[in-house]
Amino acid sequence: MVTHDIPEALALAEKIVVLDRGTVQQIGTSHELLHQPCTATVANFIGQKNVFLGTVTASSRGIVTVETASGSFRGKKASWIADDIEVGQEVAYVIDLAKIKTGSTGENELIATIESRFILGSLTIIRAIAPGVGSVCCQVYNGDALVSIMTNDDIKLVWSTADAFVMPTVTCRRPVPTCRSNAASSTDRHV
Repeated sequence: MVTHDIPEALALAEKIVVLDRGTVQQIGTSHELLHQPCTATVANFIGQKNVFLGTVTASSRGIVTVETASGSFRGKKASWIADDIEVGQEVAYVIDLAKIKTGSTGENELIATIESRFILGSLTIIRAIAPGVGSVCCQVYNGDALVSIMTNDDIKLVWSTADAFVMPTVTCRRPVPTCRSNAASSTDRHV
């Protein structure tokens, strides 16, 4: 079956093939695509992920520091990727929108301007714009603190180093035979 409906593919298929301009990006189960994307394209297209492009400035014991247009962020090397991550390498810094919190302090912090809010029952999805990296989304539980947050307000977004991962931007090798990858992102993607 061929579909462009991501939720349908994730719910029904035992194996999914993600294509980008006719090139196979990844073959895998719903779990693999959502939690172990092989490329930045798959992470951005399939999952609810924020993907920032940047350059590695430090890497030690599986923790990678990435310099982006909005500052430096730390994350784990994606453990399912066989490729080495080296200083100077262009990478994708990936963080799930559910792992980003608002306010207080965190190991990684970003100031962004709220573009929109979508209330979904007890959750609110916030889409904000951060200088240099563009759109950033987060999912927060509704509460008194959110009542005063309005469109065009600045908001502090925070997350843990353990919740973010770093992977090569273009291609990767993975010890699992279901991963095939090639080009980076495109607007012509198929599931």
